[in-house]
Amino acid sequence: MTNLEEQQSALQSEIARLKSDVEFMKNRAESDYDAVVREQIERDPVASQMRQRLTEWEVALATQLASFGENHRRVKEIRDARDQARKDLEDRQKQIGDIVRQSEYILNRENLDSRTAELNARKEQLEAAQKSHTELRNARAEYEEAETKRDELQKQFESFDTLIKKVNTLVTSPDRTKIQYESILIRNPLEKDWPRWYIHVPAGFVLGLMLGLGIAFLLELSNNLLRTPRDVMRHVTAPLLGMICDQQADDETDGVDLLQVVRQAPYSFMSDNYRQFRTNLRLSESASNKKILLVTSPTSGDGKTTIVLNLTATFIAEGKKVLVIDTNFRRPGLSGNLPRPPQGQDQGHADFGLSNYLLGQCSDPRDIIRQSGTEGLDVIDCGPIPPNPAEVLGSVTMKKLLDSVRESYDYIFLDGPALLVSDAKALASLVDGTLVVFNAKRTRRGEAQRTLRELREIQATVVGTVLLCVENLKGGYFEKLYKAYKKYQEIPQKA
Repeated sequence: MTNLEEQQSALQSEIARLKSDVEFMKNRAESDYDAVVREQIERDPVASQMRQRLTEWEVALATQLASFGENHRRVKEIRDARDQARKDLEDRQKQIGDIVRQSEYILNRENLDSRTAELNARKEQLEAAQKSHTELRNARAEYEEAETKRDELQKQFESFDTLIKKVNTLVTSPDRTKIQYESILIRNPLEKDWPRWYIHVPAGFVLGLMLGLGIAFLLELSNNLLRTPRDVMRHVTAPLLGMICDQQADDETDGVDLLQVVRQAPYSFMSDNYRQFRTNLRLSESASNKKILLVTSPTSGDGKTTIVLNLTATFIAEGKKVLVIDTNFRRPGLSGNLPRPPQGQDQGHADFGLSNYLLGQCSDPRDIIRQSGTEGLDVIDCGPIPPNPAEVLGSVTMKKLLDSVRESYDYIFLDGPALLVSDAKALASLVDGTLVVFNAKRTRRGEAQRTLRELREIQATVVGTVLLCVENLKGGYFEKLYKAYKKYQEIPQKA
């Protein structure tokens, strides 16, 4: 490798010299002729003949000038010939100078390229030698490290061999009662490696928090109930006119019949929810000038009868006259919740109901309308269950009945069946509008969307929706509203 470095240094010096020669040749090409060029010109036979001819023309010119004068024709011809000979000589000298300098320049340039290529080859050889030297040095270091480990292992082996010999001596000793057990002390670790509390406790806390949030997020995604008013407004394309709180969210409704909560607990938060629902329904643009309203829901047991009875009570409190018709032939509910008054006070027939009128067993609507025992509220019971409820409810007779009682009442509510059966669709095409009841504990988003889609397919008018059994979620809208309502209801103490 030292020899290669010396060769590289010599080549670098040679290249520097050649570069200097090339630069010198460039400068010579731009300057006058030097001694080498002049020597080549002197030795050139063509240039010698041209110089001799030039001398002859100059002698002839001098002779003619002496004989004829400056302006003679012969003198001018000889002068032109002399000038041409001089120009030819100068061109020849320039040509010889260019040839000499060009050949020297090319020669030096070729030498420079050759030396440069040789230098590059030497550099590659030097790099390869340096790489081999580095690998050799690394291998030597690894070898020395391996020797050190070998010496350490040899020492450990000798130590183990000594211990084995001691154990064999103790085992084979005839006087075992005098054996003295030597304890081999094992050095305790300097620090505890596992667990590292300063890492594992924060990491466990973060992982537990992320796991809890992930489980909560998955539970929220899997729960597709319409639990809050925001869910209704987000997933249902119909106005939300009312929100009725759950019984557990209102302390004043404990032990109160939910079908009569407006009458039995008029100052409760739930009763105020019904009054707000009544106001929204009355002022809603979608329910404007609509007197006959069907109350239905996606499935049975969602609370249609509860909504009808309490909403009716709020209108009666305003002095309105209301008629409630039980059109749920599948599961009638008004007869048990609005029992007939004593026989002497009932204006209707004791046994007739809606089905009797629709089947032609009576012709006067007054035969099926009865009093409820509450002023301003009349009722039409469903009567005996017919074999074909959908056809009966969608008949022309049902349409005539609604038209005949329209002018006698301010509002007419039909406690209808769930949209699971075709009865509700038949009624929805006869009334002015339809109210859809959603239960926050039962109604799923898909059921609500299906209900509204089926009503729109038959071109029924959906005036709005109401959400029943809304839970008082911690930090939610209903909790804040309930606290504000309770605080507003407090009677200030006199000073």
